[in-house]
Amino acid sequence: MPARHRGKRGERVRSALYHTSFTIFVLILAALLMGSAWGLGEQAWRTDHQRRWNLFAMVAAYAGVVIISLFHIGSRLTSVRRSLNTMPKPYMPTKTMDLPKKVANHIATEYSRTAMIAHISQATAGMHEGWGRPKTKWEGIHYRTSILDTLPEMRVLLLGDTPNRPNDLGALIAAASRIDPSHRQGEPSTLELFVASYVDMVQRARYQRAEPTEKEASAVEKVVAFVRNLIAVKRQKAEEARSASGFLSMPTVHTVHEGRVVA
Repeated sequence: MPARHRGKRGERVRSALYHTSFTIFVLILAALLMGSAWGLGEQAWRTDHQRRWNLFAMVAAYAGVVIISLFHIGSRLTSVRRSLNTMPKPYMPTKTMDLPKKVANHIATEYSRTAMIAHISQATAGMHEGWGRPKTKWEGIHYRTSILDTLPEMRVLLLGDTPNRPNDLGALIAAASRIDPSHRQGEPSTLELFVASYVDMVQRARYQRAEPTEKEASAVEKVVAFVRNLIAVKRQKAEEARSASGFLSMPTVHTVHEGRVVA
């Protein structure tokens, strides 16, 4: 017989003896206890002058043994329950003191393999192309969607209610040149440069296969904020100019005071 088969057979025999030894010893102790009780009871019954006393003493002794045994078992169960309650919930019996060595080694190996697979499957770089990184202001935001969502606001800021085609982004640059005309012939104004760069980034977000980056999304956000602030400043200046011109164009009221015309 090969040594491998002999080893497996010996392990099976030892495992059977290990698992049945406790039950066998309990049965042996129960048989001895019942036999001793039967012998003592028969001997006490045959003793006529002390029959009742002997039976009482024997019953009391066995009752005491049973009570002490039950108390001991109860205390052990209570201590085990307390130990289990204080044990951490994620605890896994992977030690050789908890399980047979082979079972413990198998559980430890599978646990390590699962933990390694879970670690490899995680996004260790902390980023996904086209999406904001965790724990930043862009977390959970899709850059392409964020860039394209700024178009309606830019149309309102630059074009107002002027009808235009949705895909005609050149109208934004023309509107920027009208709102902020250049002081030098042939050179674009600051607003026109910003809007031109914005249009370029929107075009890339629309048609480019590669996902936009956080840098591009941040640049679009800054351009929109710049245009918003510039339009607000120009509107405020226009209102102040209209107010001043209206005040200067008010008619002069002449009054007569003591024979003199007073303006």
